[in-house]
Amino acid sequence: MKKVSADTITDITAAAATKPGAGGTPPTAEEMIDSIRAALAARANALFNSEQHAQNIAPPDKKDQPTAFQISYATAADDLAQFEKIVSNVPNGFRLVPVLYTTINHQQNAQIYSQFTSSVRRRFLSYLADNHAEELEALGICKKGIKHMAQGHKPVDENNRPYDVNIDHIIERFGGGTASLKTEVDPLMPPGSKPTHLTNHFNNLILMPRDVHEMKNKLNELQGASRTPYGTSQWVLMIVPVADATHAGYVSQPQTTPLAAPSHGNNSSGQNRNSPLQDIFNETSRLNRLIDEAIRMEGAQVVNLTRALKSMGNSLKIAFNAAAYPRDIRDFKKFYEGKNFTSVRDKLEELPAEETADLRKTLQWLDTALSQKFNDIAANDNSSPRPQHKSQKKEKHGKKQRRNNNHRRHGQH
Repeated sequence: MKKVSADTITDITAAAATKPGAGGTPPTAEEMIDSIRAALAARANALFNSEQHAQNIAPPDKKDQPTAFQISYATAADDLAQFEKIVSNVPNGFRLVPVLYTTINHQQNAQIYSQFTSSVRRRFLSYLADNHAEELEALGICKKGIKHMAQGHKPVDENNRPYDVNIDHIIERFGGGTASLKTEVDPLMPPGSKPTHLTNHFNNLILMPRDVHEMKNKLNELQGASRTPYGTSQWVLMIVPVADATHAGYVSQPQTTPLAAPSHGNNSSGQNRNSPLQDIFNETSRLNRLIDEAIRMEGAQVVNLTRALKSMGNSLKIAFNAAAYPRDIRDFKKFYEGKNFTSVRDKLEELPAEETADLRKTLQWLDTALSQKFNDIAANDNSSPRPQHKSQKKEKHGKKQRRNNNHRRHGQH
């Protein structure tokens, strides 16, 4: 198999259809973006209208209760917002490219994955260390991590923490058609290696940051790629690496966020994963996307923010009230004044005043309450004696002991 890249994947996957000519003439990336956007918007709009109808016919005592349409609409609106975010933030060194997705059966897919985990993965890691060390360093992997890769292990940082990277099959195993079914000896594998499935060849693999991998998978999911009926084909817009004279296409190009090993236990906010503050982090990101979509649609009734804004106000109160200790309050303040939430506050100015009134009241209350909390913390810090360091206690005890010894020598009691 030739190197799979943004320039070659359309032709390779078209030729891999189990039924020749199944895909017809490949669409352009722009055509696919318009088509996907229209489909996601139509679904969200239909669910919004269904939700409005359900509310109109509901008994008075049931009108404020959530419905299945409301839940489905929220998901559909979020899907549309995430699609727009992906299209506007394609990772560095990647392009959006039409790919003909042809499914195989699940047993065949499992066999290909077993082959990958048993022999291909470790050899690919060694290949990268031996042949693309400069690109690995540019991505952010340290020399120790590259030495680990040379031995067939996942790269680690200087503290032995694994980097947050994945190996991606550029042409998906489950959607590779005949490229997933056919086996040949991979010329990049060590001499004497057995034949492997074409989708497991090094030319179809790339080491990439986990968040890029998740973005690719999310875009595939939004199009229902994995739900393509067995043995059939559909065009799917995919995030595909660029290969050129300076980038071979086996290692992701550096991204705007530096590559790092994931922390273990608590996250950067100092909160447990399921804490109210962590929940509000996630909800803020989602609301940011929804507001962006509402602003982009210029008031079109595709994105209804009323419930999302109300939910944000309730979540803010819960997170603030759950902050029982000074450290928790400082963490909340760091979030509250941070870039992500400040972005939400700024965007409220672009939305109808009646739609944001309740959340604005909550924010005014929080501004006052948070200021009072910090005043209380400062007052307590000033009035409470600071605990002595162990070395200070030891030194003080030593001075007292020396004074007692001197008293004994001089007959003083």
